[in-house]
Amino acid sequence: MIKSTPWVNKTKLKNRKRREGLDFTFQEVRAPLFAAHALKKATWPLIVTSTENQLIAKLRQFADGVAAAMLAALFSIFLIQIAARYVFNVPMGWTVEVCLTLWLWIVFWGGAFCMRASDHIRFDVLYLSVSRPTQRIFSAIAAVAIVAAFAVSFLPTLDYVWFYRIKPSATLGIPLHYIFGIYLAFMVMIMLRYCGVIINFVRGKQDLEGQITPYETVTGAPTQKSSE
Repeated sequence: MIKSTPWVNKTKLKNRKRREGLDFTFQEVRAPLFAAHALKKATWPLIVTSTENQLIAKLRQFADGVAAAMLAALFSIFLIQIAARYVFNVPMGWTVEVCLTLWLWIVFWGGAFCMRASDHIRFDVLYLSVSRPTQRIFSAIAAVAIVAAFAVSFLPTLDYVWFYRIKPSATLGIPLHYIFGIYLAFMVMIMLRYCGVIINFVRGKQDLEGQITPYETVTGAPTQKSSE
């Protein structure tokens, strides 16, 4: 195995030393090179982590933008539907279908790509009343249950959605498996997210799925400091 270490030609160094009368050794020249090499190896993980965080932030912004665009389209088409029916007395069936489809996609797109794990609604009365190590165990158990449930139901759901490729929508004639396919993406992302929670638990990471804000903190009510 060839090591990627800095290299200096010893013969050229000795000849230069004779010509210029310089008083230094080969180790003295090599030491700064090795120090620079070690500094690069030490800072490389930080550079990679920073790049990954920037990429994740851009992907999150893109997902939020798609959700915002779908919500704006839903609201605009809803206004068109009201104006067509109650102002011009010309009901349009496609507006209802598009609104329902957009609403379905907004819900599952947002749940899969926009909302963080700590943003989801949960019953956390028992969770917030226990110590942090117990909370980690609760999070790991919940993650295993969610991944198992979604994994067991994924193939039957895929078969059901794929079956609807033969059935078009009522007004626009869009194959229904395109409309319901967003739920498959939702299932995949939820499984990946909670697999990450399980991995963080195994690695010993303290914050498994984001900080959960207690109810008293939101409302401003007095809190009792729980013992860790």
